[in-house]
Amino acid sequence: MNKKRKSDWLIKVAPVLAVLIVLLKLAFPFYTTPTSSMDKTLIVGDVVLVNRCSYGYRIPFSATRLHAFQKVNRNDVIVFNFPCGDTIIAERPELSYYDQVRQAEYELKNTHDTATGPREKLTDDGYHIQTNAIYNRDAYLKRCKAIAGDKVEIKDGILFVNDKIADEASTDYLPYVVHFGDSLQISEDYMRNFEKIYGSEYLGEATHNYFNLRLTSENAAKARELKEVRSINPFIFPAGNKMFPVANIFPNNFKYYTWNIDNMGPIIIPKKGMALQLNDSTLCQYQRLITVYEGNKLEQNAGKIYINGKETTEYTCKMDYYWVMGDNRHNSLDSRFWGFLPEDHLIGRATSVLFNTNNSLSTQEKTSRIFKKVD
Repeated sequence: MNKKRKSDWLIKVAPVLAVLIVLLKLAFPFYTTPTSSMDKTLIVGDVVLVNRCSYGYRIPFSATRLHAFQKVNRNDVIVFNFPCGDTIIAERPELSYYDQVRQAEYELKNTHDTATGPREKLTDDGYHIQTNAIYNRDAYLKRCKAIAGDKVEIKDGILFVNDKIADEASTDYLPYVVHFGDSLQISEDYMRNFEKIYGSEYLGEATHNYFNLRLTSENAAKARELKEVRSINPFIFPAGNKMFPVANIFPNNFKYYTWNIDNMGPIIIPKKGMALQLNDSTLCQYQRLITVYEGNKLEQNAGKIYINGKETTEYTCKMDYYWVMGDNRHNSLDSRFWGFLPEDHLIGRATSVLFNTNNSLSTQEKTSRIFKKVD
């Protein structure tokens, strides 16, 4: 092929290739893992391929969704728009607006300031409040642990779905308390070697020879076989132990729920067509669903509940919802903090790691990430 023919061919083919690349990017976008919330499944810097067609392709800049090729299944690794990203603090987008409102409310109660509301306090502090459409909210990546209609409960760090211990991923990365023999001298070199062999993350020494480490359940079982290890037990927050003074754990109400990340529930995941029973204790679970996600006006007056001006004791869901959690269980901002994931926030299913951009990894570690399947 002479130069002129090659040039003519490129001119004809280039627009087609450009269109194909754009279409491929729209259907299979990339997501770069920014945090360790999914360790060991996905690590910081992983560039993940996402199939936007899996759960129904959502037309860009709209809420319209096309036909779904599959349903969301338990243990799918999914990408979605952050539900609580509808409102952010413009100057501090990394902060949760709703957590800051609860913090402001807590501070106002303790100062007995009834003239100022929590939102007004934030604006008085110089913050500007910004609202975002669904498609403009940050993309998050978590594992779906329960689907619409499921019953979820966490007991002493163990997840139960429909009253059965959940099929946990072997990569779940959880904190453990490791007790080495009291007479042993645990050096820094020993701990570094331990971390290298068992893929652990050192979190600190609790008391003499009791160390807090993050491990997969598989590696914790292997480490128990060491003669110098006396015991390895999960680190959990006891039932009834309040983790935060401003109720940052779903459903953000310590009057009825003294839950924490290791002990919460039971919770029924709302399903399209399901009638939710409403009263003082359940309303805090469903208030955001009714108002923000499904666009209704909710009021309470003299102990009665009104939706769109009509008194009621129940509400019928318009969408399916999901319960998502990170594999790095104690380092994940997930459903335990903000509640249900609405189906219209789904972006797609994570399928594989293309490569990793984290320069702190060795060449061998980076190579092992290339085209790694996401399970």
